[in-house]
Amino acid sequence: IKPANILLLDGKPVIADFGIALAVSAGGGHRLTETGLSLGTPHYMSPEQATGDQHVGPATDTYALGCVLYEMLVGEPPFTGSTAQAILGKIIAGELASATKQRTSVPANVDAAIRKALEKLPADRFTGAQDLGRALGDAGFRHGAVATIGVLTEVGPWNRLSIATTSVAVVALALAAWGWLVPPPIPRPDHATLSLIELRDISLAGRDEIIVSPDGSRFAVAGTLDGQRSLHWRDAAEESFRVIPGTGNVLEAAFSPDSDWIVFATTDGALLKVSLLGGAPTPVVPAGLMTPRGPHWGGDGTIVFSGPTGIHRVPATGGEPVLLLGPGNVQSTTSPSFLPGGGAVLFAAGDRVMLLDLEADSVRELVSGGFDPQYVETGHILYADASGRLWALPFDAARAEVLGGPIPILDRLSIFPIAGRGYARYSVSRNGTLVYGTGGGAGGGVVRQLLIVDLEGSVEEPPLDRRNFRDHRWSPDGRSVVYASVEGGDDDPDIFTYDVALGTTPRQLTFEGFNLNPVWSPDGSRIAFRSTREGTQGSDLFVKNVNDNSPPEAILSLPGQQSPTHWPSDDVLIFENGAPPDLWIADLSSDSAVAREYLSSEEALSSLRISPSGHLAAYAESIPPEVYVRGFPEPGARERVSQGGGRFPFWSADGNTIYYWTVGRVGSDVALMAARVQRGPPFVVTGTDSILQGPYQPRDWALHPDGDRIVVTQDVTPALEEAQGEGGADPERFLVVVNWFTELRERMGN
Repeated sequence: IKPANILLLDGKPVIADFGIALAVSAGGGHRLTETGLSLGTPHYMSPEQATGDQHVGPATDTYALGCVLYEMLVGEPPFTGSTAQAILGKIIAGELASATKQRTSVPANVDAAIRKALEKLPADRFTGAQDLGRALGDAGFRHGAVATIGVLTEVGPWNRLSIATTSVAVVALALAAWGWLVPPPIPRPDHATLSLIELRDISLAGRDEIIVSPDGSRFAVAGTLDGQRSLHWRDAAEESFRVIPGTGNVLEAAFSPDSDWIVFATTDGALLKVSLLGGAPTPVVPAGLMTPRGPHWGGDGTIVFSGPTGIHRVPATGGEPVLLLGPGNVQSTTSPSFLPGGGAVLFAAGDRVMLLDLEADSVRELVSGGFDPQYVETGHILYADASGRLWALPFDAARAEVLGGPIPILDRLSIFPIAGRGYARYSVSRNGTLVYGTGGGAGGGVVRQLLIVDLEGSVEEPPLDRRNFRDHRWSPDGRSVVYASVEGGDDDPDIFTYDVALGTTPRQLTFEGFNLNPVWSPDGSRIAFRSTREGTQGSDLFVKNVNDNSPPEAILSLPGQQSPTHWPSDDVLIFENGAPPDLWIADLSSDSAVAREYLSSEEALSSLRISPSGHLAAYAESIPPEVYVRGFPEPGARERVSQGGGRFPFWSADGNTIYYWTVGRVGSDVALMAARVQRGPPFVVTGTDSILQGPYQPRDWALHPDGDRIVVTQDVTPALEEAQGEGGADPERFLVVVNWFTELRERMGN
């Protein structure tokens, strides 16, 4: 609703372009009007639209109608500014507009109706246009004057950051006997407040991000202004960034623990530091010695950084870098950071979140499928995934132990896959200020296309819309694929089946909860999957009959996260348990499933699959990433299958070949390998061949029962033109959330 879409016919208003975009979308075309900034003028956008909320309703229309009414009376919209970002900032966190303040002749009830229509929180507005109309005609209608507006964040289950607000009315209470006034209440300090941060004319490259200082008082960003690349900074209370001289070759940067210095890597392979109080940058690691990237300044005055030669640390005063982890141990290390105390280093290796324990001199995987990790003082490790989601993993930093399964807490995060690595635009201070990017043609995550690839390399894409496909598996008869994804406007992933042979519309099997990791029963009549929903302890195991509409049945409930990987026989279901996961077996031979541990390790174990004969089990270990075979149902001796790295094994139908994928970086080409084996005893690998290669996501692949093709996905960055409309591309926005830890703790349950 905006003035340009309101026409007059015989003196009566007619709404134009109302619902047309949704009708086009329903008819199979691209949706023209998206939430956020894809279309329209920002003056009439509600706070939930301004922050990219995917779920808007009648309250958004009444907000826009209130904006139009305000403009009819005052002569300009309620929120104005020189740029779209400035307008959106006022919409999100500005003072509630009052028409009477601008034009005293506006009746009190009309002003009150407009202010109620313009409330930040949708629940505080009118429930419909009819109520707004009644308020305009009711001379006695009033809506309390707003003194303070604090913006809360409410994290949805699949985790975008929604906008909520708390209005504190200033009520002058006359105390009859005392004649005193009660002072206006002070906003609760634990409220999370949200605002926009403006870069103005500073443009960012893919690796660039806004970082926040440890005390939350300052922001810095590497970017280009007027053709000149530099490091820029500003105080949190200021509106504009200023250039730091001498930083023209800046790459990644990080604040010092006292927030007064910034250390940054350079394009010529140096590591420099510069004081925000003045002075030229000074070297920490001179150019030519190595190629530092992604520095982090620890609390003990030591800087840790990564690069092609591994992970190093160096005193902030400069000196000889010390190797902590060589490139031969883990490939493609990025985003290192010290845990509190400096006894361990958190980092990413490709799409895995890793921990280097300096005291124990060990490396282990914490999470698979994530990058850009950061520890925060609430006791969580944050990390991003390729779909643009931010996750939180409960973690005891003192004992370097994972305490539970990861939970998604935010979506639509700006993600940039570059040079085989993933980069996420977010930063968190020690006292709970979050700054992150969202939207934009290149940001907001990637989607996936589902592909069927034969072993000769021919690729076919089924007629399915691209989305965040995952966990896809062929049915035993080879006709259908089961997968998990977010569809139909929901926020949580559900389980679907798709008949590849017929190409029919996918059939949805789950309708509540957070559902992943579906696997077929041996006869193809049922699906086992993990689900987090009301009544579960964590991610429990459920079974759904695919031939009817009966609800799923919970079969196993344990603390933490359970993820099924293989259902080799009627009585045996294989699943992973814990984080990092161990390998377990569920005995389904009785009325109640009985679980027992098959194999455990301090490192992550995954992808257990039983051979067709039922006597061997192939699986993957994380450190180093290799594929192994053991006996089954008892583990027995370990036999190595892969050489030089391997993950995600699959047996051929005859049991004479084990397929697996080489270890690749995020977005890089990986190879499907075929290891020919003699099952023995003794077990022997007689030869290994490379079958096909490409930029696939092998984590969720599956071999067809006929053994001649696979189902796999490939990440696709949304094209810029897909985010365009009449108003141009939806620009990337940077949001700042102060006191975000209160919302994080609430979401994580502590």
